[in-house]
Amino acid sequence: KTVVGLALLSSNYWAPHSKLAPFLQALTEQADEFVSGFERELDFEKEGRNQERFLKRSHLSTAWYVPEIYLITPRILEMEYIKGSVNAVNAIKSLPHNERTPFARQIGTRFLYTVLLQIFAYQEFHGDLHPGNVLINPKGKLYLIDYGNCVQMEGKWKPLWDYLAGALSANVEILSEALINISSNPEANRKRRTQIIGTLKQTLHKKKVKPLNRYFFLQLQIEGLQGLWRRLQVVLHLMSNTQHLGLVVTSEYLHFSRSLVAMVGTYLAFYENIPRIILFFDLFKTIGQFPLELVRYRLGVKRTEIYLRIINKLPLPGSIKKNWVQRV
Repeated sequence: KTVVGLALLSSNYWAPHSKLAPFLQALTEQADEFVSGFERELDFEKEGRNQERFLKRSHLSTAWYVPEIYLITPRILEMEYIKGSVNAVNAIKSLPHNERTPFARQIGTRFLYTVLLQIFAYQEFHGDLHPGNVLINPKGKLYLIDYGNCVQMEGKWKPLWDYLAGALSANVEILSEALINISSNPEANRKRRTQIIGTLKQTLHKKKVKPLNRYFFLQLQIEGLQGLWRRLQVVLHLMSNTQHLGLVVTSEYLHFSRSLVAMVGTYLAFYENIPRIILFFDLFKTIGQFPLELVRYRLGVKRTEIYLRIINKLPLPGSIKKNWVQRV
């Protein structure tokens, strides 16, 4: 941050009318937003409460697990040790070549399902799912650790859907409005909308991403998987590199962008050296089946809640109740 500040002072002195100054100013303000988000991750008590919340949710699913929490203080988090657990990507690489692809696809599907479940069932998801926080134990169970950064989605859907729609379709009108709405100063940035649209057009042109027309099905078919991949890259690139637009994204959306990049990077790492057509097949299959899986999940949760209420009302010793609850 100090280096950027010195560069900003230097540019104002040597080139006061340069286009570099607004970029550096935005970069400095973005650093402030970024730091405020990281400061929240240093609160161990909050992290412990986050982990306890996700732990309860994981008990209702067999797709993912969370370590038990034993002690929470401002300086110490004591939790379950997952014996024999390793980084999921390393676990895949350690397998014989003929076993690697089916295992990687299985882990990738469970990982994607878990992320979708957290987002749509609970409106909150783990915000730092880089490969080091995704572990596999010797029995093949998927453990997610480190809950210092959790992203709340309530009230954030509209700008995000607009951003995704605008970025994927290369519609600069929708895209510029979405980026302005998630910026730290929407009113001031709306006055610069024409300039922002012009910069977005240049960026999309460099990325070779064309706006979708009325025949978008045919257009996407012609572009193929490479075209779809370029559009997905634009989604990640624009959110995490808004300084060239002179925009400062609020810390909540900034860390959402960081979280999205981490999740996508981990998912792609599972499919390393696997044909991309298989990756896209698994991706669309999991997303397509998710609505039905979500209904089944909600019914299962409801049934579990009824069982727990019945158990708690029975006149049984506390030790027996606890044992029954753990079995449920």
